[in-house]
Amino acid sequence: MSQGYAVELYFDPALENQVLKAWNVLARRQITKHLIDMQSRPHITLLSSPSLDPHRLHAALRSLASRHEPFPLSLSAAAAFPGDPALLFLSPTPSLALLSLHSQLCDALRKESLDVPDEFRVDSWVPHCSVAQDVAGARVAEAFCILRDLKLPVMGYSLRILRLENAKFNKCSHYSLCVTEASYAYFHLHDDALSELVGKSLFLALWMVRSINTHVEVQETGQIFFIYQL
Repeated sequence: MSQGYAVELYFDPALENQVLKAWNVLARRQITKHLIDMQSRPHITLLSSPSLDPHRLHAALRSLASRHEPFPLSLSAAAAFPGDPALLFLSPTPSLALLSLHSQLCDALRKESLDVPDEFRVDSWVPHCSVAQDVAGARVAEAFCILRDLKLPVMGYSLRILRLENAKFNKCSHYSLCVTEASYAYFHLHDDALSELVGKSLFLALWMVRSINTHVEVQETGQIFFIYQL
């Protein structure tokens, strides 16, 4: 049975915290706290659709995550979509790794006979990380001043893909990107300082990759995460 889903790319804890700082300042200034009220997390939406078959979507995402390693992300500019109220966002540098991940997601969906909505097709997708939603037109300039204080670019890594189910997004499946020995060395995880920044999530992904036939169900903040062997 088809139902609504969003597919989102999540960050390492250090980059996530940089974005959350902006959310919190915007809330304290009473500009907007919509994203906080939604209990959202900083992310880049790779796909959103009101109707997808969950089994085919799972097959596409599992295949995609198993072929991609964590990669660097740079949120390098602040912008807004037109409208009042406005949506302000941080725009990632369109790296080959990010564009390739999205392009291969679209290909994987088509192979599963799933439609890609027009706004998420390769030639029309606008990658962005939302930071301020429902901002009144009179306060957009003030909101941009707050984002300027982030001292862009802010940099980090992609860690995992989440499949969020239905309009309330109260259930999600977690697909860790594949951590190989090469990427482990690339990110210098033996360095204590960087290990502290990346946090436990990447180590969990590494452990999952090295495990065999693992399926773990974890309770976290009232949501159900299904973590799959990749």
